[in-house]
Amino acid sequence: MISAIEVGSVRALAPVCYELLELGEEILIDKKGFFTDEELFDLKPFLVTFPDNSKELSHFLQQYNVKSLLFSVNVHDTYPLILARILDAEGIKTVHVLDYWSGYSYRMKLDDGILFQPTKYIVPDEYAAKMAISEGISKDRISVMGQPAIADVEESYRLSSAQVNSPIKSLFPESNKVILFVSEPVSADQGNSLQENKHYRGYVERDALQILLKAVVQTSSQFRICVIPHPRQSVRELTNLWTSLGGDKYGVVLDGIRGRDLLPFVDGVSGMSSTLLYESWLVGKPVASIQPGLLNNSARMLEHKENIIFVDQYKSAEKEVAGWLNNMNRGLKVNFHPDLEMHKNAPSRIAREVKSNSKT
Repeated sequence: MISAIEVGSVRALAPVCYELLELGEEILIDKKGFFTDEELFDLKPFLVTFPDNSKELSHFLQQYNVKSLLFSVNVHDTYPLILARILDAEGIKTVHVLDYWSGYSYRMKLDDGILFQPTKYIVPDEYAAKMAISEGISKDRISVMGQPAIADVEESYRLSSAQVNSPIKSLFPESNKVILFVSEPVSADQGNSLQENKHYRGYVERDALQILLKAVVQTSSQFRICVIPHPRQSVRELTNLWTSLGGDKYGVVLDGIRGRDLLPFVDGVSGMSSTLLYESWLVGKPVASIQPGLLNNSARMLEHKENIIFVDQYKSAEKEVAGWLNNMNRGLKVNFHPDLEMHKNAPSRIAREVKSNSKT
């Protein structure tokens, strides 16, 4: 059984699904959330509606002789975790895949229950393993296997680079440099204050965007900005925010294109804590993580990495980002990071782990 609802979780599990099928495993994917999206049409034959009530679910488990659950918990939807608790109580092994470097224990108690310890808790690297352990995940249950959603980032970059017509050049034919801003629904996910949400980050997307715009004004070069919305973010609301900040003078909000498809054609990538910032770093792009007033230490995975500026103070934010922009050289040689290899093999590693946990 496979369960994930939100986009980041589904993108992490989808490559593992393909590998499981290659290994000859039978899979049943919960017909919910992003797994029903058209881009995953070749997995649709395996989509099944999982029963809601416990009696029907028990019959379902026996009917299909379910041996294990592969799941991923994200920010909002509690169902994969609830399902994992039920199957664990039935003696069925559970394998969780962490899709990002944050909320290591938070995800395992998203349903307000006690900290859930899956049979295996798979993390993308040693940093994530260390953080997960510090938050109470059992060390003997953690395995470092890479992030499967990033497995194809190098291939994607090379394919996009081969395009004859740059989508950026058509937007900004006269521009010297182009910055990609990767947005996130921060205020919707973690609120606008500690009073509103105890998981408040210390900033919202408006703050990061405003800092980038003010930094652009301070630079001598002609920068243009492409803003990419998160899949769960309202494009209309983001566009209205961009306009209210005076952004229309400096760039556009794009819709209908994945940010990673633009990476070969931009000079730098900025944002907050999106996976795309990490992907950009892997393919050698200058990155600015703008998280002023950051309260959550689990969002610091981009800090101290070479070729990344990490901004976590309001007072110095504009100056730091302006310095990053001024130091950016067009045509900077792209160097792929060695960590790409680990992520490239993540789907097959995880699939083998799931298969080994499916044996009686």
